[in-house]
Amino acid sequence: GEGKPVWMLDADVYYRLGLAYENVDKIEALKYYKLAVSEGEKLGEKEYYVTWEATQFFFMTLAYGKLGNKKKEQGGFNRLIDCSEAHIDDNTQLDYFSDLRQDFVVFDGDVAKRNYVNCCYMAALGWYGKGDLVRTQEYVEKGMAVDSSHQGLQFIKSIGRRAPKLKQEDPTLLRTAKWKTSK
Repeated sequence: GEGKPVWMLDADVYYRLGLAYENVDKIEALKYYKLAVSEGEKLGEKEYYVTWEATQFFFMTLAYGKLGNKKKEQGGFNRLIDCSEAHIDDNTQLDYFSDLRQDFVVFDGDVAKRNYVNCCYMAALGWYGKGDLVRTQEYVEKGMAVDSSHQGLQFIKSIGRRAPKLKQEDPTLLRTAKWKTSK
């Protein structure tokens, strides 16, 4: 049927809505950060590598940080890096009967090369989230050496010159939200 596939996530949209509301309505911001985190719960553990987009997982991980769960935030960044390292040298082949990654079927090209670039992108996101710009740049360069048109890598390269804001989260975000919801 028509419609949005179940594996298409909106964590990036919810995270950005949370950011937009953060200075206006902390309760609403908290709601959107929780929605961003809940996006990952739609998928089972086995479905992550095949179906989720690294970008969506990255924003879900950032939302954990906004909710004050630094352990899950760092775990998410580590997971991106670990998944990348585990699969970067995979001997990937097309599965013509899979309904999950249509871009591999629609666009001609070397699947192993695309896998390598995607793994570089995942690692770059993970290292960027951890604030390690040297390793971020290393993976961006590796991936772009193979595919200079990869939009995710181009974006990280454009923002990679400045470190992400790793400021201490405003503890009043959660406190204010809890206070307002308990009344």
